[in-house]
Amino acid sequence: MGKGNQVIKKEEKKTIAEYQYEKNNDTGIAALILKPYATEKIGYYKIQDAAGQSLFLDELIPIDSQFSYLSLFLADLEEITVEFYGENQEFLYNGYFDMSTITIYTE
Repeated sequence: MGKGNQVIKKEEKKTIAEYQYEKNNDTGIAALILKPYATEKIGYYKIQDAAGQSLFLDELIPIDSQFSYLSLFLADLEEITVEFYGENQEFLYNGYFDMSTITIYTE
């Protein structure tokens, strides 16, 4: 191919999980439950804000545990990143929320 005729492959999003979000308006406490697809072999996760700071100490959370937080501090799920880890706590990939489809994807 000549100059200017390069083909650029668009990065595809891979959906890896669904999630459930519940908020108690009286207390302001929100709960986030991640539901990864069985094919992903995810054992743990960590939630980070837009600046890359962990929102729950620096510990990994078991995938079957919900993440509860004060919704005042985190209003938009699309501003956070989920680090996913395997069953042996090895890093797998980052996940991002898609609020329009209630799913989590990776690129």
